[in-house]
Amino acid sequence: MNRFAWTNAKSISEAAAVASTTVADAMTLPPEAMDHGDTAIVKASGIDILDLLKEGLLKPAKVVSLTGVPGLDDVVELKDGGLRIGPMATLASLSDHRVLQQRYPALADALRGSASPQIRNVATLGGNLLQRPRCGTSAHTRFIVCVRVAAIASRSTAKINTMRFSTTRSAPSFILRPRPRC
Repeated sequence: MNRFAWTNAKSISEAAAVASTTVADAMTLPPEAMDHGDTAIVKASGIDILDLLKEGLLKPAKVVSLTGVPGLDDVVELKDGGLRIGPMATLASLSDHRVLQQRYPALADALRGSASPQIRNVATLGGNLLQRPRCGTSAHTRFIVCVRVAAIASRSTAKINTMRFSTTRSAPSFILRPRPRC
């Protein structure tokens, strides 16, 4: 694994000021661009990023952690009856969330069956929805299918804020099917 500097961001603005690219964009950079020592990526819980680092597929000079940014793991009930789920909410915390279990039992069930307990305790909703799927595992496929069904049934939307843009899209158009098994 490549050596890199580590930064614990305390706010979104601090993370945005330090980070130079997204993981998705870093994956498309030519290898020589990653070797210049100025690529900084943002990491949430980092389950997928850790694999990419270990496999040598990602070689940032700096990793900016979002784990210290308050509020990103919040689940908030909205006045219209919906839920706002922060991207850092873990799969385990969501599967145990009382309101999610009552209103979206298929989604809570999918969350409980999406990975091992160890992974569910650290894997985030944002990471699972935004990861670059390399293979379509049955657990991941089931999770995505249940998220899609729940999203369609509730007519939900996903508000996406990145360093470069902000958009709101219907959840079914946002969630892609995983690739066939490797």
